[in-house]
Amino acid sequence: MTDNEPTAKPSAGDVARRWQELAESDNSVYRRNDVPPARVESMARSGYVEPVVAATREGDRVLEAGCGSGTISLALARRARAVVSVDISPAVLRNLARNRDRLGEHFRQPLSLMPVRGDIERLPFADGSFAAVTNEGVVEHWLERDARVAVLREMARVVRPGGVVAVYVPNGRHPLVRWWYWTKYPGFVTSASVPWHRYGWRELADDLRAAGLTEVTADGLSPYSTLAVWPNWWILRALAAGLRRLLPEPQWLRRRWGFNLVAVGHKPN
Repeated sequence: MTDNEPTAKPSAGDVARRWQELAESDNSVYRRNDVPPARVESMARSGYVEPVVAATREGDRVLEAGCGSGTISLALARRARAVVSVDISPAVLRNLARNRDRLGEHFRQPLSLMPVRGDIERLPFADGSFAAVTNEGVVEHWLERDARVAVLREMARVVRPGGVVAVYVPNGRHPLVRWWYWTKYPGFVTSASVPWHRYGWRELADDLRAAGLTEVTADGLSPYSTLAVWPNWWILRALAAGLRRLLPEPQWLRRRWGFNLVAVGHKPN
C-alpha cells in the first residue's frame, strides 16, 4: 500500500476481526476486485452519493468509515470530493488504491482518495476533520444497540459542526426478507462470520438521533428493483424495469420496499 499507515492502532474488536478475516480470505472478492468505470459513474449520480454531494462542496474532505469495495469512495472522488477511506483490512485498502490509480488513468483525471487503515470504533482523526462521513453496509454488524450508537457517535465526532452523517444499511424489514433467507440469497443471508442487525427505517433514524445528530431524515432506495434481485430472472428484471418507468415511488413505498435504507443527520452547530 502506497498511502499513509494509520495514526492509531486498530482495536481487536470482534466486528473488526470478523470483517478482516472475511475480506482477506482466499476466496474474497475484496482482495482484487476491479471496479468498472461505468459502475463508478452510475454510483456518482445515485442515492448513495447524492446526500453527501448535496451537503458538501468540491474539494471538501469526506470520510467513508468502512469502505469495503470502495465504490462509494471512488464515486465521491469522481464528484471532486477529497475522500479518505478507512478500513481495518490492508488487503481492502491495497485493492482500493489500485482501483483509484487505474480509474484515474481511465478518467484522465486523478482521483483525490487516500486509503487509511483504522478501526471505526476509534477513528484516527481529530474532532471536526470532515465535512461529511458516510458508510454503507457497516453499522448493522454491531448487534447491540449501544455499540451501534457508539459507532455512529464516533462518526459524528469527526464531522465538523453543520456537517452530515449519511448511513446506509440493508432493509431488515423488507417484505421479502423471509423469502431471501429461506432460499439462501447470497447477498442477504446472515453469515456465521459477519452477522447483522435487521434495521427498519424508524430504528435507524432513532439511532442517529441517539448519537447526537439532528434534522434526521430516513428513506429507502430502489423499491421496485428488489423484485428481481433474487432470483435474478429476466422476466423479473423486465417487470421491475417496467414498474420503475410507469409508477411513482412514494416515500412509504421506498421505506418499506427499498433494498437498502438511508438515514442522514446533521451535527449541531
